[in-house]
Amino acid sequence: MDDVVRRQVDEMLSAYRPSQHFEEQLHSAEAFIDQQAQDGRLALVTSGGTGVPLEKNMVRFLDNFSRGKRGAASTEYFLDRGYAVIFFTRRGSRRPFLRALPRSPLDWYSIDKDDPAHDPTLRPELADAVHDAIRRYHEANDSGRFLEVEFFSVHDYLYGLRRLAGRLRPLGPRACLYLAAAVSDFYIADSQLAEHKIQSRDGNLSLHMEQVPKLLHMVKPQLCPECYVVTFKLETDEALLAQKARAALAAYGHEMVVANMLHRRHREVLVFTRGSDVGVEIKLRGDADDDDGDGGGDDDGKQGSATKGSNHGTSSSTGSGSKSKGDGATTTAVTNPSTADLEALIVDHIAMLHKQAITQRQ
Repeated sequence: MDDVVRRQVDEMLSAYRPSQHFEEQLHSAEAFIDQQAQDGRLALVTSGGTGVPLEKNMVRFLDNFSRGKRGAASTEYFLDRGYAVIFFTRRGSRRPFLRALPRSPLDWYSIDKDDPAHDPTLRPELADAVHDAIRRYHEANDSGRFLEVEFFSVHDYLYGLRRLAGRLRPLGPRACLYLAAAVSDFYIADSQLAEHKIQSRDGNLSLHMEQVPKLLHMVKPQLCPECYVVTFKLETDEALLAQKARAALAAYGHEMVVANMLHRRHREVLVFTRGSDVGVEIKLRGDADDDDGDGGGDDDGKQGSATKGSNHGTSSSTGSGSKSKGDGATTTAVTNPSTADLEALIVDHIAMLHKQAITQRQ
């Protein structure tokens, strides 16, 4: 299967030409990987959606609604837990460190109409969040543990992920691929793309779309056999969720699938790991906003742990009971402050199992 997929990916990318800027970013990421310490862990976090161009000289493109909240939040928590992180993100998606702030910096400032100079000043209620974001960004960046790489199209994504996953190979089990990007399932072949802007005067538009090759089939067999790979499964039909998550584990041979329902994806996830017939449900108590346009990922801890005090601190267990679910999952009740993110719990769970996997292979 992986050889078939490799040929399909090669065919899809045969006419693709990465931009000079994208190539420069990938070269920087490869150097970043090569410079990592011999005993540290590195996470490649993918985030946001992928665009599908409708023209070679692109004016229009198809997209999905993912804005990358899960990937951005998870990046912060991987950094807090000692990982180096490459944040491989869709251009214009959510960014780490800035999640607590208005999206436009123009909204960070106000102008006092009574001030003759009309000089903008940082809004007092945002001052702590702005200073915290700047401090945390520079701490991660200056320590050489954080690098951001931006993609746009599904072609960018496949090309970049194949490059970076292959470069992670020498790190062996210390590398973690956290594949939370919402990748397009279909694309338009280069031979079918209009050369220039499609004209509305030509009438109705019909598109023939090809299926995007499942690069996930290549990750373990060819690109990074010892990497700890986490993928995401987003569904709208709950009856299919556990079934499709288990099927993904069997098909790709990865270590973990994080399964989530569209309208509950920020409150709870169902985690399946290779070699176990039992899933673990990680959930928040209280209300969470599930209507922010995030795609949910296609996104020494303990099950049911929670962040105490700060969103960015080390997590600690709150204690929880378990019960059996009809789909074969173990439900873990989580008690945590309302400020905690579900991503903190997910990353805690991954960091714990990843550390165990590294120990077992030493």
